[in-house]
Amino acid sequence: MVYNYCALKSRMIVNPRAGVSLTQPDIQQAVRVLREAGWQLELATTEAGGHATELAKQAVEEGCQVVIACGGDGTINEVLQPLVGTEAILAVIPKGTVNAFAREVGLPRQPVAAAGALLTARARTLDVGQVDGRYFLLWAGVGFDAEVVRMVEAGRRPQLGILPFILPTIGAIITFDGVKTRIKLDGKPTQRTILMAVVSNAHRYALFELSPEARPDDGVLDLCLFTGSGLATKVLHIARFLLGRHLGSPGVHYCRVKEASFQPDTPLPVQVDGEFVGITPVTCRIVPQSLRVLLPTDVPAGGKGA
Repeated sequence: MVYNYCALKSRMIVNPRAGVSLTQPDIQQAVRVLREAGWQLELATTEAGGHATELAKQAVEEGCQVVIACGGDGTINEVLQPLVGTEAILAVIPKGTVNAFAREVGLPRQPVAAAGALLTARARTLDVGQVDGRYFLLWAGVGFDAEVVRMVEAGRRPQLGILPFILPTIGAIITFDGVKTRIKLDGKPTQRTILMAVVSNAHRYALFELSPEARPDDGVLDLCLFTGSGLATKVLHIARFLLGRHLGSPGVHYCRVKEASFQPDTPLPVQVDGEFVGITPVTCRIVPQSLRVLLPTDVPAGGKGA
């Protein structure tokens, strides 16, 4: 039986910084699809970075039972922050560059089709990760990838798609190198020279598979640790990752943990769900069964989308 979520009070949070506007025809049509199906839908627009979190908190305080994030993965991350541990339900209308979460759960990446999918969706309870108080739905990264994100955010212009990532990635390949890091995995200490550590709650990383066995409801995080230093090592890691051959290759360590902490000799940047959030030291942990999300009815039990 599919529950009638249209009977619940809901609010859609739209993020213009992700290139989304309530005047865009596909967004207007998505809103129309939901309202014509009976959804009690209110609309809100963000005005600055972090505003989506404030609007989501306000929506919950005002009795909204479903909060819809309309934007990219960064918008979803902002919206989910005040929803974790509550009865409020997160829903998603994708409108971003990569839409990794939509790909992960099999949600259509076109706003109108996604709105249609919500009409027959059902609420599932998923895990989230946490990095020093900041929740993430997909992954947290320490090192190389976070440095790329930091550089992109420092100079990004709106609506340029993946183009802003190209030069920062090349720059990081040239300038960023491995750092000796003290690591604790579920309390057990180890030490590695790391280029990048990704703690994942999803099997995909952007458009590519990083942790094929990761699931958003299994109570653990999947850690993929890329170690070593030097230009040749970086290029090999990237090539193997893009080809899906990184697991089991030299210098790549994979395990499943409930908590992982990183304390490098030199501070490293940190990102969550593609947003730069600060520098190390950090501790990443799983917060099991803590976020209710509306998902398509044909997503399998593990949560992995098509």
